[in-house]
Amino acid sequence: MMDKDMMIRIAGVRKDSSDDGPGLRTVIFFQGCHMHCPGCQNKETQDPNGGVVWTVGELVKKVKEENYTHKVTISGGEPLEQLPGLRYLIRQLENEGFDVGIYTGWNLNQVPLDLFPYLSFIKVGNFQKDLKNPSLHFVGSENQALYRISHEDGNNVLTSVNLF
Repeated sequence: MMDKDMMIRIAGVRKDSSDDGPGLRTVIFFQGCHMHCPGCQNKETQDPNGGVVWTVGELVKKVKEENYTHKVTISGGEPLEQLPGLRYLIRQLENEGFDVGIYTGWNLNQVPLDLFPYLSFIKVGNFQKDLKNPSLHFVGSENQALYRISHEDGNNVLTSVNLF
């Protein structure tokens, strides 16, 4: 199987979101999450057998045809639970000139380093209902963090974003 034929299970694609990272973005919701955070806003994405199976090639084609801002957020479910497909997808989107961000419930030190060169931001941390704060931008609970990623002299530099 060629990488473009790699399969990813997707819960859905939403165009023109301003809630899932900076700017007007297309959001790709990966299907499947084993965290089952109490109060999860995307409960329907938790079942790893739900959603629809796409090839990476089909998904990239759809995003290219429908996205005019060249900004994409990959969310879920938990995208890092489909790591091989995620790796290939973000490489393809970045190669097409897209600004790519990921929302993950994993902690920053759990995120594979090989993802960072293809990202402009990452949101990390699982949702914690007791730390929910509606005044935060782009995250749901105070334990979560958003980092901008710049690429300087071959290094990935993460800068924490003030969410208030």
